[in-house]
Formats: sequence, structure tokens, C-alpha cells
Amino acid sequence: MKTIYNLDSVRAFAILTIIFSHAANWVPQIWSPQTPAIIPLVLYAGQFGVELFFALSGYLIGKSFLSEYSRNGKVNIAYFLTKRGTRIVPPYLIMFIIYFLGAHFLEGDKLSVEYIFLIQNYLYKMPYFFASWALCIEAHFYIILPFLYIFLNKFIFKHGKILSLITLAIIFLIPLTFRAISLANVTAPMPWGFYLTATHLHYDAIAYGVLAAYISHKNFSFLNKINGFTTFFSCILLVISAVTIHLANYKFEYEFAPALIGILSAATILCLAEGPQYKISRNNIVKLLAKTSFSIYLAHGIALHIASSGLAYLGFLNIGLPRFILLLAVSVSSGLLFYGLIEKPLNSKRDLILINFHPSKT
Repeated sequence: MKTIYNLDSVRAFAILTIIFSHAANWVPQIWSPQTPAIIPLVLYAGQFGVELFFALSGYLIGKSFLSEYSRNGKVNIAYFLTKRGTRIVPPYLIMFIIYFLGAHFLEGDKLSVEYIFLIQNYLYKMPYFFASWALCIEAHFYIILPFLYIFLNKFIFKHGKILSLITLAIIFLIPLTFRAISLANVTAPMPWGFYLTATHLHYDAIAYGVLAAYISHKNFSFLNKINGFTTFFSCILLVISAVTIHLANYKFEYEFAPALIGILSAATILCLAEGPQYKISRNNIVKLLAKTSFSIYLAHGIALHIASSGLAYLGFLNIGLPRFILLLAVSVSSGLLFYGLIEKPLNSKRDLILINFHPSKT
């Protein structure tokens, strides 16, 4: 698959929104009464960054899957799962050990075996390593996608457009429907766990990303009309929706917003992939953030905790913008360190293993 430089900008932007949001949570009284109200809204809108990552992941694995299927008429499922699994599982397990040891010795938390099998997003309340919920959903989707596509292609798509559209509509509506049922009587924030993290409640964005990949793969005629204006408009619409979503009530934010953000994220990624490639996407800082985004995502949570605890112990930078900037720097630095020491060496070994097990070798 050809390199699409704009997608590096998506990765960089998504990880920045996430660490902005999480760093702000560790800074009491960051805003003065004179601060324009739009600034906190923009900052905390960073929570939608994970949905953007989901859509991007769905688009990329969808493109890869569909390309192989169209070339060979089938997909080597074992190789597909090995390729995806060896990308996220080894770094995740190493970071999980770090999180667990910290939680165990500092907080007395016990080992939750759900983390070993990547099903902790079904716990009513996750005890630690909160960011891992997104990896659970990705891993579950990787497993389901090959079988789902083969089922659709063999038993559904051959029976006409109407049945195909109905089936796809059901697949896309399942998370929204279950969220509506699960959150029917919820009026206040829930513990960070099942209701906000379970896979069947939150796979919307990945599914829309795969749909965007399917549209790209089929090369529909309207893709030729995507230009700088439509790309810019889709990006602005996505950012505005992410900002204003927090003006709505709790139920709307957690019931309807994931679907809305998923659709807009997938549409924006499709426009960025098919439209003009921007110079900023080749910027070295953007490329670095994109390359290390997974490591930053894994490492920044514990880095923020350690840095905030250290600052509190020293009585230093307890409030205000300087603390926020320092925590941002700590978040990025921890990811760069983890990438250099862990993820990059693991990726090198992974590439060697995948070469030996590539379907063309058998």
C-alpha cells in the first residue's frame, strides 16, 4: 500500500489531543476566570482523539485486508492476525507489567488476569492502565474482521444491494443501540470501565474507518472530486463537532457522540487520503509524533502520574500553565523513550519474523 503522508498528520493530531486532555486533568486551576470559555472546550475536546485513532486504524487495516483479498481471492487469516497482533501485543504487555508493578507497590492493587487476555474493557471498573481499553477494542476487531468480511462476501453481498445495506446498517447500529440501552438510566459519569469501554459499545469508529477503506478500494467516482476545499471543510467540521460535543448533556456525549465522531473521522481520513497531500504532513516533527504515537499513548499515563506525584512531593509547579507545559513535555518524552528502548527494537524483530512467515514463502 502506498504511503499516504496526510495520515501522519492524523496520527500526530490525534495523539496531541489525547495528551493535551490527559495532562489538563492533572493541572488544577489551570484556567483563570479571565480565560475565554472556548479554550477549555478545545482542550478537553481532545478526548475524541481515540475515536480518530480508531477510524484511522480501521481505514488502514481495511485497505490492507481488501488489497490482499482482491489480489488473491482470499486472505491468509493466520498471517493477518499474526501481523496485527505482533504490532500491538508485545509493547502492550511490557507496558502492562510496568503499570501493574507501579499499581501493586504504590496502591496495593492485585493482578487482574483480564489484562493478560485483553478483555479488561469488560470490567465494571478498570483498576489501572486505563488507556489499554482502546487496545482491547482494536484487538477484538482484528480478530473479527476477517471472518466478518468472508461471511459478508460469501453469504450477504451476493444477494443484492438491499440485503447488503440492511446487514451493514445493523452492524453499524449495534454499538449505538447497545449504548442507548445501557445508558438509558444513567445521568452521571460512570466508573471508567464496561459502560464506557466495552467493545460492542464502542467499535463504531473502527467500522466506519473500514467502510472508508472499502469506498477507497472500490474507487467510487466522487473520490475524484475531493480537493483542498472539501478536505479542509471536513477537518473543520470534525474539530467543531469535537469541541461542541461537550456542550451537550452527558447522555448525548456518551451515547450519540461516538457514532458522530466516528463518521466524521472516517470521512476526514478518506478526504485526507484521497485529496491533495499537504506539505505539513512531511514535517519532521509531525513524522516523529506519528511514528511514536503508539508508544506515547502507552507510556504517557504512567508518566503523568509519576511526574505529578513528584511535583506534589516537591511542592513545585502545583498549578497553572507552566505545570501543564511540563506535563506535555513529560508525556511526549516518555513515549519517545519507550519507542527507542522497546517498540523500535521489537518492530525490527517482528519484521524479521514476518518475512519468514509471509504467505509467499509457503
